[in-house]
Amino acid sequence: MMRIRISLKTQLFWLVIFSMVILLAGCGSKEAALKEASGDKDRLNFSSETIAAGEKLPNLYQNKKFHYSIRYSDSWKAPELEADGTAYWDIKESATSTIKSNFNVVILPKSDLVVRKMSDKAFMEIVSNSLKENGFSEIKVTGSLKSTKNEEVWFFFEYEAKIDGKMTYFQQYYFDNGKKVAILTNIFGTKEEQQKYTDEIRSGMSSLKILN
Repeated sequence: MMRIRISLKTQLFWLVIFSMVILLAGCGSKEAALKEASGDKDRLNFSSETIAAGEKLPNLYQNKKFHYSIRYSDSWKAPELEADGTAYWDIKESATSTIKSNFNVVILPKSDLVVRKMSDKAFMEIVSNSLKENGFSEIKVTGSLKSTKNEEVWFFFEYEAKIDGKMTYFQQYYFDNGKKVAILTNIFGTKEEQQKYTDEIRSGMSSLKILN
């Protein structure tokens, strides 16, 4: 099976360049003025049932270097840690897919003011451009949302893209609590796996604790 390992951290490389261009051009305030996306904000808000399910998941992963913990189910293998700090979980069984489904978590050490002020549409455009640079094609965005509450900023992106002739399905969450940033990415080889595991992964995501 093909394993695709991509996170928003890769795409943030392009975002940093984009941010520098904005700052040098002195036009960041125009981007900040873009209004929040309308849509189903429930995708960004975990229900009490989801949180309760997350707390009951049997496995706990703790990352002492990047100061966070998250729970995950028995459907997923123990996490693998990359040199850049990204932790990956592969699904144990993926009989119907030619692409290995996985999800990953990365923590960035500080908040990004430029990103916080961006619209979800502008952010997603950067993600799309980065995907093209990494060999993806036929990119179709199926969800793009932003939510703010006090110091917290959430982005949610859902899209599909083709790599090496194979369609892949993505869900990405970008969470900025005003101090640190958490980026969570789900990658599915089929729509069936996306439907099967999304609720389970969201339960795990709801258990994420970012420590100071």
